[in-house]
Amino acid sequence: MFDQSIFKDGLYNMEIFLTKICKSFLKAVSPTDGPRNSKIMAAFLRLFEEVGSKMPASGQEGFFAIPLHRAFSFYFTRLIFQNYLNEVESYKASGKTDKDLLLDILKRFIPTPSG
Repeated sequence: MFDQSIFKDGLYNMEIFLTKICKSFLKAVSPTDGPRNSKIMAAFLRLFEEVGSKMPASGQEGFFAIPLHRAFSFYFTRLIFQNYLNEVESYKASGKTDKDLLLDILKRFIPTPSG
């Protein structure tokens, strides 16, 4: 049924609409707001785990998860690179490498497993 163009076009339009909604919300989040970004990152990770547990073993279905992946890629690259641009000069002045800076940014926003 998905091969019929009317259904395919409808799904693509829904995907674009959902991705635009997510992007408009995520644009309003300040990349320097640590607690809020940590909560958003934790929510994305929870959603990915939930989607992964509901995917069939064959891996042939999953169109519904594409807007989530696109929203996350937009959010993640924006978060990492805006923080990188804000802090790169101070890190280079202290003698640390770009790799150290990126690892520090990741540690700041990606929640660690408790326990």
